[in-house]
Amino acid sequence: MGKKRAVVVGLGMAPPPLSGAVLTKVAREKLLKYDAHERQYIVTVLGEESHVAYNRVGLTSSLRAPPSRKPYDEASASLGYHIDTKVTYINSASKTVTCENGDIVPYDILVLATGSQASLPRHTPGWDAEGVFVYRTIDDLVSLIGFSAGRKGSTGCVVGVGLLGLEAAKAMMDLESFSSVKLIERNGWVLSRQLDQEAGAMAVQQVRHLGLDVMLSKRVREIKVDDANHVAGVVFEDGQELLCSTVCFAIGIAPRDELARVSGFDYVRRGGGIATVGLLDAGRDEKAEVFAFNLTQAKLHAPRVFKRPDLSTKLKFLGVNVASFGDFFADRDGPAQEINPFQNIYKKYIFTSDGEYLLGGMMVGDTNDYIKVVPMVKNIKELHVPPSQPSSAPKRTATATTATTCPKTHRSVPATTSPKPTL
Repeated sequence: MGKKRAVVVGLGMAPPPLSGAVLTKVAREKLLKYDAHERQYIVTVLGEESHVAYNRVGLTSSLRAPPSRKPYDEASASLGYHIDTKVTYINSASKTVTCENGDIVPYDILVLATGSQASLPRHTPGWDAEGVFVYRTIDDLVSLIGFSAGRKGSTGCVVGVGLLGLEAAKAMMDLESFSSVKLIERNGWVLSRQLDQEAGAMAVQQVRHLGLDVMLSKRVREIKVDDANHVAGVVFEDGQELLCSTVCFAIGIAPRDELARVSGFDYVRRGGGIATVGLLDAGRDEKAEVFAFNLTQAKLHAPRVFKRPDLSTKLKFLGVNVASFGDFFADRDGPAQEINPFQNIYKKYIFTSDGEYLLGGMMVGDTNDYIKVVPMVKNIKELHVPPSQPSSAPKRTATATTATTCPKTHRSVPATTSPKPTL
């Protein structure tokens, strides 16, 4: 019996075991491990973009060194990759996928890894004007570069000041086409998914120190355009107007479910995603061998138990070091105490109420302890000294930010009062 043909639609950053985070040697070895017993799969990955997988959060680095257009070195007889190959239709009856270039690729097993795309506020008047961009792909960056070349000395705006929004602002600054770059955020501070209000406020100060104007608690009501449908400015919900030539939205993402939709799959209309995830029941659906997971569902593998996702993040934006780890909002319903909030350094560590375990925290300015504290949270390691102190230091106790959470399950438990470690 010949090898089975596994086709992966999507050459992005996920799922790591298959299409892989940049498909490093480690990712390739994972795939081979899943199929180690029988070696029965030939995997073909079809990517829509003209580049192989790259880190979208580090998109501005492409200004200096664009990602490769060449196939991965890890490609072999069992692993093949194709770029500039957009899949437009899945025929589950004939078990083939049709590509925009006319190619028809047969499969025995199909993996959907189409990922997501940048959101646009389509309800906002002027959202489709010339000069409106999103910031997610290399093509988005190329379009922004080309447009900005003809807008020397004008004002550029970035709407949404999360991770990609800050990357977009950095790119617009580096282009040196705009006289000023404005950051527009609907919340009261930046990086609201990673930082609390105090840490976010410190990050705002540092961003402003770099010459960027940060406008907080602002919502765009309308994008003003001229007679040629070019961006002329933005109007906020409070009536304030701002003249600009370019608006880059970094307001979130939406799932790429259009392929599933046109191919007749059930999908979640609100919130996105394919409704039927996993190996389908052959007795109920002819698409039984189309699944949106990976080869761990093969017969030789036991079901996997999904663990709490690790949302820890460490990055440097506009020269500012920021990190959050573990359950960094575990204290959202209780009082918060900042640790070392002096100069440009902010740290907050959150402990269980008995002070025995570290739940999470965040850092701005100094992130040197990140590599040490993340394993403490992941491994549920009991604390004997403050996290920032060497293990040989004597144990100390004092009051610190606490959250009432069980270290084993991360579920809320009744509060207790006891000493806590401090920094």
